[in-house]
Amino acid sequence: MRRVICSAVLLWSAILSLAAENANNLEGLVIDGATGRGLEKAKITIVGTTVESRTDINGYFILDSLRAGSYTLRAEKKGFEPVMVKEVLYYPERASILFLKLWPASPKKQIVESKPIGTDQPGIAAEQIQNMPEPGLGGVLRQAPGTVVYTGQVHLRGGDHDEIAYFVDGFDVSDRHFGNFSEHLPAGAMAGIDITGPGFPISIGQSMSGAVDIVTERASDDKGIKWTSDMIHGSVNSGYNRYETFWNSSVPKIPAMRFSFNAEVMDNKGLIAYNMPEKMFIPDHSKDYIWADTLYYSHSQWDTVPGSGGAYGWVGDWADTIRYYDSLYTAGGSDISGQQMWELEKLDRLAHGRMYGWKEWDQPYLPHSGSNSYKLQGRTDYRIERWKAKASLSWFANREQESKYSTYFKYNLDNYYAQLKKEWMLGLRFKQDISPKTSYSLGINRFSAKTQTGVLDTAAEKERSWWQDYTFLPDADANGDSIYDAYAGQGYAYNTNNPYGVPGYFVGYGLARLWRKTADSYNGLNFKMNHQLNERNNLEGGIDLKKYRIYLKENSLPWNAYPFKDHYDFDPANLAIYLQEKLELKDLVFTAGVRLDRFMPNAGKKADNFNLTDTASYIEARDTTMFSLRLGFLHKVSQSTSFRVNFGRYVQQPSWDYLYKQLSVNIARGNTLIGDPELSVPYTIAYEAGISRRFGRSSELDLSLYYKDVYNLIDTTYIQDTCTGLNYIGYKNNRQANIRGLELSYELEPLEKGFTLKGNYSLQVAKYTTSATIIANYYIYGGGTDPGCADFFLDPRYINECFLNWDQRHKFVLNMGWDFDHDFGPRILGTRPLADLSISLFNIAYSGFPYSILEKINTERMPWTFNTDLKMVKTIPLSKTKVSIELEILNLFNRRNATGVFPQTGLTDAYGTPLNYDDFAGKMVLDSLPGTTDAVGDTVWYPNPDYSKWRDLNGDGVIDDKELYLTYVAAYNDYVNDPYNSLRYPESSAYALPRRVRLTLGIMF
Repeated sequence: MRRVICSAVLLWSAILSLAAENANNLEGLVIDGATGRGLEKAKITIVGTTVESRTDINGYFILDSLRAGSYTLRAEKKGFEPVMVKEVLYYPERASILFLKLWPASPKKQIVESKPIGTDQPGIAAEQIQNMPEPGLGGVLRQAPGTVVYTGQVHLRGGDHDEIAYFVDGFDVSDRHFGNFSEHLPAGAMAGIDITGPGFPISIGQSMSGAVDIVTERASDDKGIKWTSDMIHGSVNSGYNRYETFWNSSVPKIPAMRFSFNAEVMDNKGLIAYNMPEKMFIPDHSKDYIWADTLYYSHSQWDTVPGSGGAYGWVGDWADTIRYYDSLYTAGGSDISGQQMWELEKLDRLAHGRMYGWKEWDQPYLPHSGSNSYKLQGRTDYRIERWKAKASLSWFANREQESKYSTYFKYNLDNYYAQLKKEWMLGLRFKQDISPKTSYSLGINRFSAKTQTGVLDTAAEKERSWWQDYTFLPDADANGDSIYDAYAGQGYAYNTNNPYGVPGYFVGYGLARLWRKTADSYNGLNFKMNHQLNERNNLEGGIDLKKYRIYLKENSLPWNAYPFKDHYDFDPANLAIYLQEKLELKDLVFTAGVRLDRFMPNAGKKADNFNLTDTASYIEARDTTMFSLRLGFLHKVSQSTSFRVNFGRYVQQPSWDYLYKQLSVNIARGNTLIGDPELSVPYTIAYEAGISRRFGRSSELDLSLYYKDVYNLIDTTYIQDTCTGLNYIGYKNNRQANIRGLELSYELEPLEKGFTLKGNYSLQVAKYTTSATIIANYYIYGGGTDPGCADFFLDPRYINECFLNWDQRHKFVLNMGWDFDHDFGPRILGTRPLADLSISLFNIAYSGFPYSILEKINTERMPWTFNTDLKMVKTIPLSKTKVSIELEILNLFNRRNATGVFPQTGLTDAYGTPLNYDDFAGKMVLDSLPGTTDAVGDTVWYPNPDYSKWRDLNGDGVIDDKELYLTYVAAYNDYVNDPYNSLRYPESSAYALPRRVRLTLGIMF
């Protein structure tokens, strides 16, 4: 493959004819709407700037000296209606062609608002983003060619999810700790999104798969509010509500200054909806009330009752409350007994869904507290015409919080995890044209991201308003015994506190084990200078400096005196310099760039992890130098055809956890995974060849082929000391990958009709030597040991190449849209109901991900997924305002797409082989067991911890073999067929989300 691409480059270069002509500008064509012919001497102006151009004899024009952003264009010519075109998205690195249409002037002259039409618009513009179902970055990336969404994370061209760099207005907002995807901005704040694989500019570093650049600058004036809800979905609505407001305008009396503000608030009562599996167990609602009785002593202990003279009973929690008020009631000091108080508490809990998930069956949503988020964004731009400069202040802030769900904790869900994430960014950029040939850009910014995962403080949560942050159980350890005080005695147990009284499947007591807090931030400075050396040569260079602060505190056994815990706080730095040369000839653009990154970990690692007595000897980690290279060719074969080739060496510093994890840990704890701040840098050698062909003025076809070799990926190794027998697992650079594929995109947008069609197809083959970093755990018992070196043999299953987990062979996307203008359709009662209406259908189909079965790594495939979404928007002009009504239907045909299966069977609802009646024959469980004798010689009977009154179906005090079997079957079916069983793969959900219907009402001023 590489030889073919390289040969094609050489052959193509050999036959090129070279002369001087500019490329990579915003080019366009202005045509007469009535005749379809090009219009000469039409004036094109960028609103709010001094940039303008006029069309030549064929109607073509060129606009240069632009920077990345979203612009409003005004096109005018004597004898024609002026046209205002909003949301024209421009990226300097992309060749762009825009088609504009002017109509002969009418007696009542007016400015007509239009939108970009035709093809070859780079990136995704704001109007496309807003018209998508579930508008936002995630929805855009899911539809883009070459992308894969696997378990909620985005992958580009076969790379891992942490190999994509994300930018907002040129400032880096990537998650460098775990590489997780994040919706940074309100959907309405995005003026444009550019998604690039190989070939992205050398100014972007620290990315091996590609870059996503979000631009927020707008040139149009608009403001309004929107409300979106799924309440029209009837009894199965999830309580989804989203509120949006936006304001983009110039500052009154200061025409050189513009500002924008966007806000989005979302609240969702039912976070996870699902299609029930075929064999879902449906319990008897009448047992909900009986089950509630278990809770008053679920956190109690069987012990001597204080003040009873040594009598035994339940002590603690509600058992104490009931006993106290019973005594008051007996003595006449209370009008209500303790048992009556408990009956009222049960009714209140049942009515408000606080019974450990006992409202689960009332509607098809799992029990949880829901989720909510807010996203804020703003930008201010000030043009200084005297200096030919512009200053821009850009910022955003967001918060997302949600309660998690677990099959195991489904009947103790208040004690399971919740998650909180907060981000903010503030950036200032100053750009100036020093001369007609030289310009520079200076940017400073700060980005911060914080997360917390743990169990919520239920007492504090009762007082929390929805806009406030979650309150988690704290990490306080007053006596320094390594046990968090709030978790003391709260280790979780798989007991009989469940509707079936069956132990082993569900957690009936205790708290989930993980407590984690992270805080990552950086201060950044970047300087870029661009100089046009001559007519053909452009030189660009820059410096990029980031000073980080990374923090993590984690404890995965907070109730244990010997927990698995980690705590680090470091301040690494990265300095980069880069230089790029662009040579523009008649039909050829050649780009070459080189970048050097210097990473300074500013951390030390223990001199000897096996020396448990020496805790002070550390070795300062060495700095790392990274080298990146870009080479690109663009050949304009004709006005309608271009050919491109890109080659690059892309590098990326490993995520923080690989570098800094447990550097000071005592490995005697066992099962320890240690990071290494001196890990080598993973890098990718990538090749790409592509061709774009425009057909007339209305359609375009683009084909890309790529090939990637990836080296130095992170793996783990098992390290053992032959003298002491101590061991630990360490990270190492031992994985490689080979990725190849193609992307085919087609766009049809006729100039004379309101119909658009956009489609793409992605083919990908991606193999790794292993597809998960934490693989050494499987080596230990899989391959045995070598007596000579006491090292562990590799399990043969993990030596050969296998398909990586997110290897998706095929993906098809087909989107169709119909836009009807203000005079479309029949007039009924003085109005046109079909006017100002848009209808969009979004279709996606993709092949299944691999999974392992019978110890064969990723040899089986999930079934195909087919999904269609519908979006309808009706705009109603009212004087100086516009009212919009939007209908959004996700999963229009309510297809049941499988997302996870049990690897043992390959089915969504069958896990292994369940027990049968013979396994229980002749067994029984008594309600009480004999213990010691009391002072008079009578036997003291204790409650049998294995007995459960709801497993004793006839209530005779004995659970016989038939009752044992029947309740086991019920519990097993509930467990296995749970919609989100974590034993499924690749996702815990059995099926994708069902049909969801949302309505949006908006007012634009």
